[in-house]
Amino acid sequence: MKTRMPQKFKKAWYFSCGLLVGATTLSLSFGSVPRQVTDDTALYQKLSEIRVAKAAQPDFDRDLSRLSAAESRYSENLPPLGAKTRISGPAQRISQQKYRFTGSRTGTARR
Repeated sequence: MKTRMPQKFKKAWYFSCGLLVGATTLSLSFGSVPRQVTDDTALYQKLSEIRVAKAAQPDFDRDLSRLSAAESRYSENLPPLGAKTRISGPAQRISQQKYRFTGSRTGTARR
């Protein structure tokens, strides 16, 4: 035996379903539109005709000598990597140990 919804509840049901579908449609449609639209006229300009006054003649030799002189100020004082470093003993001891698996194999994809 089927029970029918009263007409009053049926109208409220259809209204709430329509409201839900409408709100979902609005949120999806407004979510795909960007809020700020940029001006892209620079993309369509004739970029080959832009003219800029020269600041100076390029002088690569002078620039290279200036950079070479400044390079020594930015060098790092790294520790030596020879055999007599402080960590060479522990590093050698660790590298000579054999690998032993200590984890569990449960939950792995391959068995």
